[in-house]
Amino acid sequence: MNGLAGSLLLLRSMAQAAINCAPASYRRREPEKEVLYEVIADNLETFLERLQAEGHELPGYVVQEFYDYLDCGILQRGFARCACETCGKSFAVAFSCKSRSFCPSCMGRRMADTAAHLVDNVFPHVPVRQWVLSLPREIRYRLAYDKKLISEVLAVFLRVVQAWYKTKAKELGFSDVQGGSVSFIQRFGSSLNVTPHYHCIVLDGVYMKSEDSDQPVFVAAPTYHNR
Repeated sequence: MNGLAGSLLLLRSMAQAAINCAPASYRRREPEKEVLYEVIADNLETFLERLQAEGHELPGYVVQEFYDYLDCGILQRGFARCACETCGKSFAVAFSCKSRSFCPSCMGRRMADTAAHLVDNVFPHVPVRQWVLSLPREIRYRLAYDKKLISEVLAVFLRVVQAWYKTKAKELGFSDVQGGSVSFIQRFGSSLNVTPHYHCIVLDGVYMKSEDSDQPVFVAAPTYHNR
């Protein structure tokens, strides 16, 4: 009986492991059934032909982003064969486009990975604040195609923001301080229109040298409802 009970327990454990294994938990997202995918797949060629007939064309990298998205997550466009270490069953994982534009899956994964990295490895445990800079319509197209200019505008914006924090620290009696930030440039609006703008995660305060320690001391900025 003990041998039989042990065998049954082992079988039960193996069955539970199989239930929890990767093939049982992994589900392909099937992008071809999503509304965005269907709209682009059904209308992209017609849209590009109409633009060409009107004497216009999209930049080559934009067109490539569309085609890469249509291949993303589609098994017929390539996949990797993976195997579960627990049960040995194999399953296919479709290649992704790794797009930095409008692919919901790749962008969502990139955003989650970046956020986890910033929280775990970059930002100290101090308050932070998001600063957003939108730009006049007249200069958006120029910025969209001028990498140097869009970086220079960001540098000016961050200097102004950091100057504000240093001024507030000086009002509190602190000098020789330093802030920090991480910035992201977003090039599109919610309707995929060209709208370059900046999202900056800024330490909501400054660091100053400590007289008693080699570690800098964080000085939080005063709290204001309107900035």
